[in-house]
Amino acid sequence: MQDRFKDYTLIIPAHNRTQMLDRLLGFLERSKAPFPIVVFDSSRADLLEINRARAEASPLDVTFMPFPPNIHPYDKFYEGAKTIKTTYCSMIADDDLVLLPALAKCLDALKATPDAIGAHGIYFNFIEDKDYFNISYTVQRHAALQQPTPYKRVLWLMRHYDVMMYAVFRTPVFVAKWKGCDRLKTTLLAEIWSGLSAAAAGNILRLDDFYLGRSTGESLSPAMWHPHQIFCQSPQALFQDYPAFRQLLIDRVKECGELTPDDILTIGFDLYGLDYIKPFVRKDVIDLIIEDRMAGMDARSTAEHLWQRFVNSTRAIHPVDRLFGASGRDFAPDHLMGQHSPRDFLQPARIHDGTMRTYKLFYEFIYPELKPPHAYTRETLVDLLTQLSNY
Repeated sequence: MQDRFKDYTLIIPAHNRTQMLDRLLGFLERSKAPFPIVVFDSSRADLLEINRARAEASPLDVTFMPFPPNIHPYDKFYEGAKTIKTTYCSMIADDDLVLLPALAKCLDALKATPDAIGAHGIYFNFIEDKDYFNISYTVQRHAALQQPTPYKRVLWLMRHYDVMMYAVFRTPVFVAKWKGCDRLKTTLLAEIWSGLSAAAAGNILRLDDFYLGRSTGESLSPAMWHPHQIFCQSPQALFQDYPAFRQLLIDRVKECGELTPDDILTIGFDLYGLDYIKPFVRKDVIDLIIEDRMAGMDARSTAEHLWQRFVNSTRAIHPVDRLFGASGRDFAPDHLMGQHSPRDFLQPARIHDGTMRTYKLFYEFIYPELKPPHAYTRETLVDLLTQLSNY
């Protein structure tokens, strides 16, 4: 597998979460990652030294790159990205995990497709509690960005929100996609801009393989990231930031060869920008914000209240079945096709340290369309859980 990772680097941004970095590096070590890893660390001084010692003790090819603790994350990404020497690279958050077989396939596909600038696979969300390692749902399972011009690619991505931050990129595109973030005040528009900037440069492949696990813990960080946070704190910040955002887009698509006049570019960007915001501008959301702020609650408390009310809603309790049956050789979704009803699936497994872990695979994960047929074969899920045993 080492030859397949030739000329590739994995980037891990770190900021104070020493346990998360330790766990991710341990996962990559047990997975025998055969590529260089660079840690961009902006932790406070004492935690930075813990992370440095962990990185330097790794048997993998790990480079530790410190940054000031007050640097903006996207400035860190841009400055760090400019030091990457390999042709291809990708980034992973320290509380996430990447599956090496799918990563290798993404690299193979990217190398074989000259007009593509990035590739990724299926993202699955997970969160652990005291009882289960929960695999909750997947995001954008089959969408690929395949449009003929920079403008059309950017409009497609504005209309079909997708996570582009963690794809495998050609390194010059990865560097360029962070350039200009310093002109934006809101983390939300900086994040959206970084994906759109990449899309302007070329198409992005989507493989039908489990690629990256995303932790769903601590969703309201950093500040000014989610539209609801901005609405609670300073709605005008979004409108003040938007002209710079729009100009960045215009300049970027023209840099990538777009010939459409500026006035037409502006119409598309403005209308699709409004379309992106529309689902967040709900009457019940606005009512809660106004009532909380009038009652004296600060922006952070209001955002947390909003998040608990509308995002962290209580999930329905489903009956459970053993995913692979009592013998471990069956596959419960196959047996339930004729009597389909919402249910979750449990599977105990022994993990890397010899202890037992019980996976709970949510109904929404097995049935992304919330109805039969199930999305994955027995073999696919066996492979996924086998790889997760190293985490």
